[in-house]
Amino acid sequence: MHSALVDGFGVFVGFIADAKVRIGNGYRVISVPSFPIPLVNAVWADGTDEASALADLPAALDEVRAAGVAPAVVGREGVDSGVLDAARKLGLTHEERIPAMVVSAEGFAQGPRPEVECRLVGSDPELLDAALDVLARGFGAPREFFASLFASGMQAEGLEVWVAFADRVPVSTATGLTRGAAVGVFNVATPPEYRRKGYGARITAKAAGSAFGAGADWAFLQSSEMGFGVYEALGFRTVTTYVVRTRPHE
Repeated sequence: MHSALVDGFGVFVGFIADAKVRIGNGYRVISVPSFPIPLVNAVWADGTDEASALADLPAALDEVRAAGVAPAVVGREGVDSGVLDAARKLGLTHEERIPAMVVSAEGFAQGPRPEVECRLVGSDPELLDAALDVLARGFGAPREFFASLFASGMQAEGLEVWVAFADRVPVSTATGLTRGAAVGVFNVATPPEYRRKGYGARITAKAAGSAFGAGADWAFLQSSEMGFGVYEALGFRTVTTYVVRTRPHE
């Protein structure tokens, strides 16, 4: 799952003009100044060469800072403990924990099925506009963050952006990215006024189910605290937990 997740992040980062990725021994450094969130402005440990990752960590963090963004360190609980401890000693004491969840095609459940129409964005600019609006309101982030993400990526192989409409109003969105046998579900967002109605579960199920129908064997995602129960109801189960370390004010 870790390899599939990192590969998925690499695809999305590749859509953004100012993104930079450098792969080192036991880690990779990602910086995306136009998308200032910790997961994509970070040193990601990969559990393969902890000694090298530890030795290079201070310089790697400086590399992210040099791009003009606050750096984070991302690692897996119980796998990258040494790197995460070193990050804490370097002042990155704030911790966010993100469950990583998977489900097989056989274990997948459709979950709640509210009265919504799920539409594939494809090359339709009006549907993309609706998806961007839902993303911005759902995440409480500037719309241009997501516009830059999808500006050059909508025709990427395996990428599907879905939007759910209730009474012709866009209420939720999710993106599926299929690579080989796995589909990653990203950017699940529902604006606050439409939450707790089953819309997020429905659009997540649509993104995963579409890929399963096309031959994918399993799906994965990273869950927020709010979405955890939603994904469990669809059959997703936690296989590891990512720890994101930042400075308290960052």
